[in-house]
Amino acid sequence: EDIFDQYVIPKQAIGSKVTEITGLAMREGIMFHNGTTVEAIDIETCLNSFVEWLGKFQPALLIAHNCKRFDSYRLMYQLTHLNKTDTLNNFVKVVCGFADTLPLFRDLFKGQLVNFKLSTVVAHVLDSDFVYDAHNAKEDVLALQKVMSCCGQQTNIQQYSFSVSAILQEIERDKYLHLNFESLQPLLKQKVCGIGMLRKIAASGLSLTHLKLAYTRNGESGLQLLFREQDSNRKARVTKSRKIAHVIGIYLSEQ
Repeated sequence: EDIFDQYVIPKQAIGSKVTEITGLAMREGIMFHNGTTVEAIDIETCLNSFVEWLGKFQPALLIAHNCKRFDSYRLMYQLTHLNKTDTLNNFVKVVCGFADTLPLFRDLFKGQLVNFKLSTVVAHVLDSDFVYDAHNAKEDVLALQKVMSCCGQQTNIQQYSFSVSAILQEIERDKYLHLNFESLQPLLKQKVCGIGMLRKIAASGLSLTHLKLAYTRNGESGLQLLFREQDSNRKARVTKSRKIAHVIGIYLSEQ
């Protein structure tokens, strides 16, 4: 077996609840797992080593449970926030994408399980005497590997895959959402748009200043053109609805 397994020094304090669940704790700069000292390194060193290790499996498809909402985003977020861009560029070269086993198991075991937590799937698929630590990353991966091996030909993991660029785009949208949402608060206070639409506008990279500029140049039509611009997926930047441009136009005309 060729396994990458490395503890990382956290940037924030490990809370007592986390220690209770995972067994991990930091004391005077030293990491402990269930009371035993373990070697921990900084995140940048770890990610550099991880990407180098992944190079042996190029092109690599990273498979995990519930990774579309959790693991893939957090991994890519850390890669995009490193001091050097080489590690991210090398990751994109060696990893062809991610695949999430949560929707796979939902389809495969529909109507058979009370939930689709990995521990529940493991208990359903593997022998009843198979025991693993559900709060240990390495144990999680090995358990998932066993389940996937047992499912064999029933699984077509490619159906549940998504690209690295899709996650990078999500991170970019969240960055714009954080930057722009505050400026759109007047539209929320005046009940011009719902919070969902305003989040969508902000995530598309637009602030209230951009909306005012588009309206000043070409009125309601300017807003419509702005909202209907095609993104990289050939979808509307915000919405094709004329109603949204109309109500925002009315608000701006009264300012």
